[in-house]
This record gives sequence, C-alpha cells and structure tokens, in this order.
Amino acid sequence: MKPEKSNTYCHYPFHEITLKNWRNGKLDFSLPCCHMADRAGFREDWKIEGIENLTPEEIYNHPRMEQLRQNALNGVRDPACGICWKNEDRGLQSFRMYSDDQSFLSMPDNKISVDIIASNICNLRCRMCTPTASHQLMKDYNYFQENNQMELLEESFGRFVKSKPMQATESVQWEWMMNNTHKIGNLKGSGGEPFYDKKAIALIKRFVETGDAKNTNIFFHTNATQFTDEMCDLLSNFKMNYHVFSVDGVGKTYEYIRYPQKFNELDNSIRNYMYKVSKRHVTKFTMILSALNVLNIVDWIQWIIETIDPKAAIIINEVYPEDRGIHIKHLPIYILMEAQGKLKQIEGKYQYIPKSTYDNILNILEFYINNNEQNDVKFYNEISMFDKSRNQNYQDYLDPILVKHLDKIKNDNVEQKTHRVLMKKTFQELYERVDKIPKRAYISNNSGENHGKRNANKD
Repeated sequence: MKPEKSNTYCHYPFHEITLKNWRNGKLDFSLPCCHMADRAGFREDWKIEGIENLTPEEIYNHPRMEQLRQNALNGVRDPACGICWKNEDRGLQSFRMYSDDQSFLSMPDNKISVDIIASNICNLRCRMCTPTASHQLMKDYNYFQENNQMELLEESFGRFVKSKPMQATESVQWEWMMNNTHKIGNLKGSGGEPFYDKKAIALIKRFVETGDAKNTNIFFHTNATQFTDEMCDLLSNFKMNYHVFSVDGVGKTYEYIRYPQKFNELDNSIRNYMYKVSKRHVTKFTMILSALNVLNIVDWIQWIIETIDPKAAIIINEVYPEDRGIHIKHLPIYILMEAQGKLKQIEGKYQYIPKSTYDNILNILEFYINNNEQNDVKFYNEISMFDKSRNQNYQDYLDPILVKHLDKIKNDNVEQKTHRVLMKKTFQELYERVDKIPKRAYISNNSGENHGKRNANKD
C-alpha cells in the first residue's frame, strides 16, 4: 500500500519509532514520526503510559501504535497526525507522502527503524532553530536575557526555550540499542548535529564494532558540514546511506542563516561525501523555507542539480512556528510573487525534478499570497535581534529586494521613533512653560465660608 491523497496510509507507524525527547535521562515520549510534534497539543492525542521504562521493541508493539496502524489502513484520520491533515487540507504535500522511502522497503520485517536524538550538541547557530535543538543558540539566549529582550523575543519568535541536558545515554532505550544492534534495520538520527555529537558517533561506531553495520541502513538528518575522511570511512561500513542534507540556501544567504558556517566549507564537505561514500542512495536536500531564503530557492536548486547531484531529491518545509517573524506569511505579496515568478522560470528545466516538487513549492507561495498576513514589525524585529546577538547585518547577506524592504521598515521605524521623541520633547517644554506661570488664587462660587474667614482676618 502507498500513501495517497485518497487514503490515510503512512509507512512510519509500520516501521519506525522515535527516541528524541528526553528528560532527566528518561524518555519523555516516543512517536512513529517526529513531525507529529510540530502541532500544539499533540500529546493529548498520543499517550503511552510508563514509556520511560519500555524498550524500543515494547514501544513499537504498544496498543496505541497498533491503533494508529489500523486507522492508517482503514481511512481513519488519526488525530495524532493532525499536522499532515492540515497540510493536505491546504492542498500541500504532507509529510506522510514522503514516507514511501526505499530504506523501509529494504529492511527485513523482523527489524525496526529507530530515529534518535542523542543530544542537542551542534556546531551551528541556525536562525530557524532553537536552543533545544542546538546548544550553541544559548549564546543568543543569554544575549537576549542580559539585554532585557526576552519579552520582545517571544513576541517576534515564539517560544525560544532554554537548552537542557538530555542525558539520553543513561536511558533504558539507549542501553537496549547498544546491546541489540542486530534488531535495528534502520538507524536514523538528527540533533543537534549527529555527526558532530560524540554520543551519536559512539552509537555509529557500536554498529561497526558488532559487525551489524553491514546489515543496517543509516539515515541521518544532517547539516552536512561534518563529512571528514574519518566520518566517510565509518559510513562506508553501513549497508546503505540515506541522508538528508539540511541546507537553507547558497552563498551569503546560507551564511546568514547557518551562522557561523562558510558556504564553501559546506560545499567541500558534501563533495567529500559524494566522492568517498559509494554505498549511498539518492541524495536528499531539504530547505526550511522562510522569509530569509524565499528569493534564494532557484539559486539553491541550481547549485544542487548542476553541481552536486542531478538526481537529488528536493524537499521544502515551512519554518516553525508558523507565527514567528521570519515566516513567509509576514512578507508583502509582491515579494512572494517575485519568488513565485523566479521558480516558474525554471519549472521543467531539470529532468529528475518531478512536477509535484514544483507544485508543492508554488502552492505554498500561492497559499500565503491569498492568505497574506504582512507584519513588517514582527519580521524586522526577529531579524534585527539576531543581527545584534551575532554582530551581523542583513544588508551584507540577503537578496537586494529583501534588503530594500527591510531598509524601508527600518527608516519608517526611525521616523516614528523620531516623531515620538519630538512629541515628547514638545509636551515636556509645554509642561515646563505652564509650570512657570504664576499661581493665582481662585475663589469658588461655593466658598462663602472661606471668604468669611479672609474678611475676619482683615478685621
């Protein structure tokens, strides 16, 4: 069975569990698909009691997982999968449509796919990320806190949650994985940056040590900056490599978003992987679409297809949360139409990019053209806050059209602030003038008593 718009089927519940959410060395919750957590209130629809003491096998065989499988087979929209139903109702490609993955098809039925996060250790401070997924972003968090900007941050960004140690390696589930590599058909992971994280690397090495790597597919969501010779040698031990490279643009746009990474170093890392790791499936590139890179999509596609891999798969997802300042819905319509026009110019140009890929991107842009919520203040505030925390300037990195738009917002803000300062000064001067006027005695019409007292004093 395949996931189609006419059904509710998804491969994930039949093959996979996630081990990504840890609290004080214990598993907090597990999902068959990490995207389920992208929806507020998802935990009300997904409950597995006592999960901190269950092994990955026991989680996979839990009654709630079986219920989800039955719903997927029988055309029932399980409420836990609300993020996919929302996207499909908007005419967009949902995550379940991408679940038809070759790594599942090449995995024996008696093995499971485990999708892990060992920690939030990362080498980058990406603008679309949070401290819970990159410990490096605590540098920005501390800057905002020290400069009394936490309230403004929440208004423009949403929840920018403080980083906490995950301690995943102390869990029942981690111990099970280290001792049961032969039961895992797919080792999947994200971070942080898994190829930078010593804990994740230790698990990768464990598969090599036990000899089970040759029977295991490895599928990591990576920023693709850590493909050293040593890492490529490790990955070459696995049955097949199915990695997703998360790259949010090219050139200066990339460097603005994926701070402090240099684009040429990323390019060299990816080329090293392509050259040295022969046991690999079609390379996948994903972009987190935001207002920062919406005008860089075409350059990004051209770089991938023309210089890296002409058969690469391309995936675009919207930045999360949806209401943050750099979401594309806060851009003016003319910029969204500019991005749409640029993409249409290359539609059909590349043999291995299916029409559905273009349609999905164009549909996202069309949706926010028709449901536009332009918010210049929110957009500018998020950008300027992070510019200050890392000593960047949008003028040095972004597309000229975006720069012009941001400059206008900035100048309008300066004019408004100047106007407020002048008004405040005017009222202050007026108040001071009034305060200097000699006070006069005013006698009320009802002040007969006081009048009498004054006359009495005269006598």
